[in-house]
This record gives sequence, C-alpha cells and structure tokens, in this order.
Amino acid sequence: MRENRLRALWRDDKTAVNSWLAVPSSFCAEVMAHQGFDSLTIDLQHGIVDYQAMVGMLQAISTTGPIRANLYGGADYPTHANETIVVFAMIETAQALDNLDAILSVEGLDAIYIGPSDLSLALGCKPSFDDPEPKAVEAIEHILARAKAHGVVAGIHNGEAKVAKSRAAMGFRFVTVMSDTRFMVAGAQAAMKVMRG
Repeated sequence: MRENRLRALWRDDKTAVNSWLAVPSSFCAEVMAHQGFDSLTIDLQHGIVDYQAMVGMLQAISTTGPIRANLYGGADYPTHANETIVVFAMIETAQALDNLDAILSVEGLDAIYIGPSDLSLALGCKPSFDDPEPKAVEAIEHILARAKAHGVVAGIHNGEAKVAKSRAAMGFRFVTVMSDTRFMVAGAQAAMKVMRG
C-alpha cells in the first residue's frame, strides 16, 4: 500500500505544503507536480475544472486516474484505503464556528481547512487570504486552538509563501501556497514591471 505523504508528515509534526490547481490543464498540473509541493488540491468548486479535466490532471500528477486505484495505491488498496485517505472539513462559515467543537469531535475527521477569505465574508469582514480583519484573525486563532485541543490537524489557505510560513510556525500543519493561476500572474506581472518600469 502506498503511504499517504500527508499522514507521514503529520505523524512527525511537520507541515505539509500544498498548492491549488484551478487551471483545467493536465500539462499545468504536471508542471506543478514537479515543483516540490507535498500535495496539490484540484479546485472543483471555484473555477472551471470539470470532472473530465480533473481525471486528466490526476493522470498527469501521478500517472493513474481515480478509477484505477489499484495502480495508484497497490493491489491491497481496497483493503487499506480507509487507513490512508485523509478526511477534511471546511471551516469557513459562522455556522461552522458555532458548531466547531461538534465538528472537531466527528469520528474519523483528520483535519480541518480554513478558507480565510470566505470566513472573513461570513463574519462581515473584508475578504482576505493573508491580511484578515481582527475579527477574522481572532476566529482563525480560535479554530487553530480548538483543532489542537481535539488532536485534529489544522490547515489554511494562503495567498503568499511568507504568510504560509508564518502560519506553519503558528501550528498549522497544512498550508496552501497560492495557486497555479496566481503563480502565473505573479510571474507575468514581475516581468512586465521590469519591462515597463
């Protein structure tokens, strides 16, 4: 059975560095998979990635599709899948905050994931990944503390690497650093700043 890298990192109290894939392209996914991230998240919620594009992206990342689990994990994958799959819950609404301890008590929950921008909106604040308003910062710190108390891994979305690094130092053990589109835009903007500056 192929080991889940996230579980291995968390067992050693290390932070997994994740990135986000929003471009529906197997080539882009393959390029991102070779940059040293511990994991990649394919975004089927916010962008334009559909099921068929996702299959191609998964194939590009690890050379198999989701239906061919035996090729990915080994012949004993069906027997041990529940031991390696990681279960996340999103915490990004006021209702989730109100029910946080109940959510964190769900049997089998491995990790929670904070979308700071959506959480900020839910709390009546300006949406922001990296520089949320004090009310949202307080909520993020509360979520992290409660997750630690329950022995659940805390993860969070970040816009910039320096913020992700500081949040890892706070105790987040899953930090997303930007997305494929943000990396592309940042690189293009930096080049144009040189050319036009």
